[in-house]
Formats: sequence, structure tokens, C-alpha cells
Amino acid sequence: MKTIIIAALGLASIAGAASASDALAVDHTVVRVGYDASSVATPRAAENFLDRLSSAALEACGAFPGSFPDYRWAVKRSNCYHQKLSQAVSQVDSPILSKIYEDRAPSTSGSGGEGF
Repeated sequence: MKTIIIAALGLASIAGAASASDALAVDHTVVRVGYDASSVATPRAAENFLDRLSSAALEACGAFPGSFPDYRWAVKRSNCYHQKLSQAVSQVDSPILSKIYEDRAPSTSGSGGEGF
């Protein structure tokens, strides 16, 4: 079984910090997603696996399972989420998964896939 590691480095400002070095708190979030060849062997399996990767990317970017739906919605539209999901799909290196990911990705013209 292989594992994908989705990591995000988040910076959060702290109000009233005494200096620039005190102004930032660093949050390292790492989410591991296990998979094997059967995870991407069929379109249905790849769709399910992409959903798992999507959830992991949300978590890596700060939207945990118990987060408010509006917050999860906003994170799903963030650069962090899209970068992490794209990196994870690339790491798997599966044509089936890549095709499903591309079909789901929102188009820049507004008339594309259903999105995540």
C-alpha cells in the first residue's frame, strides 16, 4: 500500500504581537491517505478515491470534518485546496484519476465540470 502525504503550511497572524517574529504562528498540517492499485483501477473506484483526496486536501488546508459548512465551502475554493488536491492527483499518477479530476475541475469560463 502506498501513502500520499498532503501537507499545508498555514500562517495565522496574532493580534498585538510585540515584534514581526511574534506576529506569525506556523501551523503544519499533514494528512496521510493510503491507497493501492485497486483505489484507481476503475472509474468508480477513482471517483471514490478522489473524494477521499478532496477531504484530505480540505483538512490539510484547515477545514476539518467538524468545521462549519460555510468555512468548508470557502476552503474548497481556496488556492491551498486546489494546489494540494492537484499535487495529490499528480503523485498517484493514474490516467483514470487524472481524467476524473480534470472533468470535475471548475472551468475558468464558468461552463465546465461540476467542481468539488
